Amino acid sequence: MQLINCPKCGKRLPSSTRACPDCGYEFPHEKKAKVSKHMMWLLPMIGGCILLAALRLRISFSGQHSQEVRTHAASASSESLPASLDVSSDVIDDDSAGSSPADSASSSSPSISGTVSETDFPFLGVYRGSDSDYLTLDSDGTASYYCSEYTDLFCPWTYENDEVSLYLPKLHCTIRATVSAPCQELFFTADNLSWNDENFTRTDDVPEIILRDSRKSNDNAVTVLEDGTRRFRMGSFSFPLPSQFIDYSDSADTNNMLSDFVSADVQNNCYSLLVFYNGPNSVLYASGWNKKSFSAASEEILSAWYDGLAFGEVSETSVAGKKAYCRSFSGRNNRYFTRLSDDAMKGIITSVYDDASGHTVSIIFAQTKGAVCDESKDYESMLQSAELE
Repeated sequence: MQLINCPKCGKRLPSSTRACPDCGYEFPHEKKAKVSKHMMWLLPMIGGCILLAALRLRISFSGQHSQEVRTHAASASSESLPASLDVSSDVIDDDSAGSSPADSASSSSPSISGTVSETDFPFLGVYRGSDSDYLTLDSDGTASYYCSEYTDLFCPWTYENDEVSLYLPKLHCTIRATVSAPCQELFFTADNLSWNDENFTRTDDVPEIILRDSRKSNDNAVTVLEDGTRRFRMGSFSFPLPSQFIDYSDSADTNNMLSDFVSADVQNNCYSLLVFYNGPNSVLYASGWNKKSFSAASEEILSAWYDGLAFGEVSETSVAGKKAYCRSFSGRNNRYFTRLSDDAMKGIITSVYDDASGHTVSIIFAQTKGAVCDESKDYESMLQSAELE
């Protein structure tokens, strides 16, 4: 039987206990909706439907190719990405967007040079959770979380008033636990539906398979670097993936034409999608690669996934020094999103021409309209840091 400590009086109790018999502390387990922290419910509704729609686009573009055979290479541009893409145009209502919790978590974390000792921080070490996940609290001031679906690597921890806390970007929540000697267990809680309160017990080491797999990605176009950051490559371009976007295992992982990533904020009932689409050269209409052809191609691509589309003006920008075009959009998920259909979404599509393949690489960001956290800034930062390989 899994045992936990009562956070108030320290009594050892079964993990199923609803209230401590000694001090009356009520455990929060039953107060929360039992939402899976891995949020796999999004997978079949987003990854699969996007791939189906993309396949439909490929068929559509192939049909056009017989009539539209002339392509035009994109010219290089030294212009930089605008400081702020037109997300708050008349098309997109951005009144309720706020700052990301990740920003505030990072700014409040202590600056730790070198390493710290276990004497000052008795919770340092490796812990195994009651759900068979793992958490490491390291002396460099960072923590890493490993579960069956993904990893959150090198998240800064804070320690104050006998409480250790850390922000998990992929779950959009801060977890915390009270520290008491000899600190063999930590009971992590969060005021967030994304996290089911869980007891972690100190263990000797992290299984080798977890350490090994933490450096891998489900998508074969993603590389996990030594510092835990991820780079995604499509065609001749590579992009640093924002940390909160989860790379679920789906049928797009081995598809060179399309890749998708999901950021789900269960607490606030909103989500964001990051989609990379490698379009065939038939998206370059007879007029060549310009605002007109981008406008037509972006409408063609997005109409496969959204109904009631409305667009902002087309703007010229650059991605990795190459001329690119972008525009904002809003619409509703269509039938390809099954249970998520009819959700109001807003976003941005940016496309850049790949000279090597003769295709356009389109990077699409969409988030629930009225989302608490505006993740478009992470999208902008990703494009600004794109590289040509």
